[in-house]
Amino acid sequence: MRHRLRAAMVCLLLAAVLGGCQVLRPSGAGRPTASQIAALLPDGARVDEVVYADLTGDGRDEVIAAVTFSSQDSRQAAAVVLAADRGGRYAQVLRRNMGGESWLPIQIGRPAEGVPLAAVFATQAGSGAFLDYIVVQQHAGRLGVTLAQDGLFQGGVRFVPEGLLESRGNTDRVYRWGLTGWEAEDLGSQYLPPMPPGTVVISYTVDPVRGPRAEGPRAIRARVGQRLFLRRVDRGESSRIQFSGGADSITIQPDGLIVLRQVDQIEIYIEGPAYSGRTLTLLLRVDP
Repeated sequence: MRHRLRAAMVCLLLAAVLGGCQVLRPSGAGRPTASQIAALLPDGARVDEVVYADLTGDGRDEVIAAVTFSSQDSRQAAAVVLAADRGGRYAQVLRRNMGGESWLPIQIGRPAEGVPLAAVFATQAGSGAFLDYIVVQQHAGRLGVTLAQDGLFQGGVRFVPEGLLESRGNTDRVYRWGLTGWEAEDLGSQYLPPMPPGTVVISYTVDPVRGPRAEGPRAIRARVGQRLFLRRVDRGESSRIQFSGGADSITIQPDGLIVLRQVDQIEIYIEGPAYSGRTLTLLLRVDP
C-alpha cells in the first residue's frame, strides 16, 4: 500500500510540473492492448498489428508492433518494439522507419537452434510488389536490427529450416546465422517448399537474350485441389509471372505454392527478364 501511495504522489508531482503523467501497464492478460500502445506513441500513430515475443531472453515478452504515423501531409510506417521493466511498465526500446505502402504480417522465428529469436517486419509497395524488410534480434548484448533489405522486386521473406529465405523475382537467397551475424548464400535453383502429394512442378530458366524456356511441356492438366509450383532453376535477372483466368481460380500461398480452386483454363505468362517483353506462355487446364 505504501508503494502505491508513493507512486501516486510521484505521478501527481509530475502532473504538476509537466502537465501530465502516463504510465503504460500491462492489460489484465499481462500484455498491453493496441490502444494502450498507441497512447504511448506520438499523436497520429495507428497500430496496425501487434505480436508478443521474448526477443531479449529475459523471460518477459516484448511488444512488437507495426505502426503507421500519419499527419496532414505525410505517412510513415515504422517498426516499434516496447519492453517492460521489472515493475511491468512498458517503454519504447526500438523504432525503425520503413518504406512501403502496406504492411505484411509480422513473423517471429528462430533461424536455428541456439540462435536469438527474431522478428521480421516487412512492407510492400507498387505493382512490382517491391519488398522492404528488417530483422530485429538481441545481438551482442543489445536489441537491434541485424539485417535490412529494401526494394526487392516481387520480393518475399520467410523462415525455413536452413535460416531465413529471401526471394526476389523467383530467385532465392538463404541467410544463415554465423559467428558474427547473418551470412548470405545465393541458391542456384528456386527453393522447394514442402509439397503435398500430386503437386505439379514446372521448371523454367531465363536467358537474358532469348528469354524464358520451360523444361517440360507448355500445356499442363491438373485437377481442382492440386497444387502447382513454378520453379526457376537458374539465377540472373528477375522474372515476372502473371496469370489469366477467373479471379477465384487460384490462391498463391506465401511459400509460392499455387492452389487450384476451381475448374478453369488459365494462361501463365513468364516474362524474363522482367519487363523485357520476352514471354513464355503456359496453358493450364484445371479439371474437376
